[in-house]
Amino acid sequence: MKFIAPRGFPSSVLRGEQIARFLDVPCLDFIDDTQDDVIVFVKSAKPSDIQRAKNQGNLIIYDVLDFFCYPDRYLPWAHLVDVLIVPNSVCEPVYRAFFTNARQVVIPHQWDSRIQLEAKHDKPRLGYVGAVFNMPSTNHLFEAVVENDRMISSAHLFNLHLCVTRREDMAKLLKPATKIATAAAVGACAITHLDPSSMELLGEEYPFYVHTTLDEAISDAVKSFGGERWMRARRIMKDVREKTSLRVIAEKYRQLEVANA
Repeated sequence: MKFIAPRGFPSSVLRGEQIARFLDVPCLDFIDDTQDDVIVFVKSAKPSDIQRAKNQGNLIIYDVLDFFCYPDRYLPWAHLVDVLIVPNSVCEPVYRAFFTNARQVVIPHQWDSRIQLEAKHDKPRLGYVGAVFNMPSTNHLFEAVVENDRMISSAHLFNLHLCVTRREDMAKLLKPATKIATAAAVGACAITHLDPSSMELLGEEYPFYVHTTLDEAISDAVKSFGGERWMRARRIMKDVREKTSLRVIAEKYRQLEVANA
């Protein structure tokens, strides 16, 4: 197995370099002369690399991540993909229209293995860690960390993460639950919408979904601090932390390699 990931993107580090390192396999930014192997392309790829990999008898796995969450995205080589990694089971019919020859496999997004510290639960600490264009609008005060080089070191500062994204239909359906995995990594609770990737990780009994407005969901979570619902959320997030650990996620890739050997 080899990973091909473009350099300079956070997704390349998490879904390319970290998983490849754990599995002790190469992670490159180009396709070499590898033949009859399993090649995992992360998020984007040059058409010539995909075609060369296919011509050399390799099985093509494509980790789509959030590529199709944005408008006017098209992959002319989609028909060459053998296995498509998707973030949730609900989005599979959407991808079937593009990746007509691919078998689809659900693998959630893992949290960054460089995260070491855990959040304190002394009082509600509301925060947002993510890209500025996804930052939510609310009447509640919260601290935002939008710089890539601060996200890992700052995630533990909040015990209540705003794990929300843009509400366009494709973003809601196709976005991996990366923010939830990050919140889980530091032992925080999360406020999130009833999106497929979130629900498949958290389950229907998770207490802090946005059912009406974000403001109401925040007020509800803050009022619940330290109580039964807060503790239930923490237990669920602890389980998510394990399910989205590098060890568990990397094993899913190893199983793909074995299944397609």
